[in-house]
Amino acid sequence: MNKMSYKKAGVNIEKGNKCSRIAYSFAKKTSSNRKGKIGEPLILEGGFSGPIKLSLKDSRTKNIFIVKNSDGVGSKAVVAQKMEKFDSLAFDLIAMVADDCSALGAEPIAATNTLDMQKVDEQTVTELMKGIPKACKRAGISMIGGEIAELPDQVKGFTWNADLIGVVEESKLVDGSRIQKGDSVVAFKSNGFRSNGLTLARKILEKSFGVEWFDEKFHGKKWGSILLKPSLIVTPAVIEMVGAFGFKPKCEIHGLAHVTGGGISENLQRILKAENSIVLDNLFPPQKEFIELMQLGNVSIEESFHAWNMGNCFFVITPEPKKAIKIARKHGIKARIAGAIQ
Repeated sequence: MNKMSYKKAGVNIEKGNKCSRIAYSFAKKTSSNRKGKIGEPLILEGGFSGPIKLSLKDSRTKNIFIVKNSDGVGSKAVVAQKMEKFDSLAFDLIAMVADDCSALGAEPIAATNTLDMQKVDEQTVTELMKGIPKACKRAGISMIGGEIAELPDQVKGFTWNADLIGVVEESKLVDGSRIQKGDSVVAFKSNGFRSNGLTLARKILEKSFGVEWFDEKFHGKKWGSILLKPSLIVTPAVIEMVGAFGFKPKCEIHGLAHVTGGGISENLQRILKAENSIVLDNLFPPQKEFIELMQLGNVSIEESFHAWNMGNCFFVITPEPKKAIKIARKHGIKARIAGAIQ
């Protein structure tokens, strides 16, 4: 059997990363527009969000940053359309932007969303939006607006994206610069695919079971339902650790990584200093659906960890792992020491 990969499925992570770096290189050219003014951006290569300074050097107030990011549910929307089930996608939408924000130690506060549809449909919009209140409550944010556009010549089905704003005091900004030898790496257990690697999963299932792959059963559940499991929003636990805006930290945090596109290694490398190395010898094992897809698609272990979270959706690097684990469990998140910084 030919080996499947994300690239063969139609998604080139390496090219995507190069394009992101190209886009950011041009975005950095705009930073000087706010130099010395309120709203000057902090240049942060590899960051999960973009910090913007609100206070000035001669201000009597402490330095405060707002944080801005954008993301979406990706091709998980395709699975939702196959299953004609849309009410859980809001958790994926909010998880992608809120957890990216908290990965800088910033507290997310408000979001807007953009829904581009091939054909506007009231029932679909209602089902999509009905998950927003619960997802936003979990993340502790408000959804303050959005846009719905009907684009019959540009969109197939629909795409759903969000923009989010957060806030953080400078002393709480987590950029990986404090990571040091001996720190523990705490992993949060995922509850499935979240919003990354769905294209590869869908291609494998379609090749194995045909166009009706989403109705095929695995361990008593339809594959469509397995891929649609809503993302676990970890933001509340992370913000309690670093300290919500105006509150003291409850745990010393040196690094945070949200496992999205590129998998575990790539997202951890975004925050590690050149002199640091990491050993992960106690990760949460992959859920059975990951293992099954690896076998069905003849996907290598390396490629699997590159495309999917493989059971680990977020990492906290800390000298106080017991405190971090206790806080995570308080918020319904399974956590454990997965490794260490060397």
